[in-house]
Amino acid sequence: MGAITIIWVLLKIIGPIYCAKEAERKNRSSALWGIFGFLFPLITMTCIALVPPVTRWEEEN
Repeated sequence: MGAITIIWVLLKIIGPIYCAKEAERKNRSSALWGIFGFLFPLITMTCIALVPPVTRWEEEN
């Protein structure tokens, strides 16, 4: 196996995990970001690192 293949496999493993955890921390859909992290690891990891968190307001009854 070449070095590029090893890096590609590592990105396919680490990308979805990082994206899902970061999305959950930012109150975004962790499943959707995890899927995108698997399909496009470098682009998605960059995007989730740059997007701001979503503020969720609690309703008072």
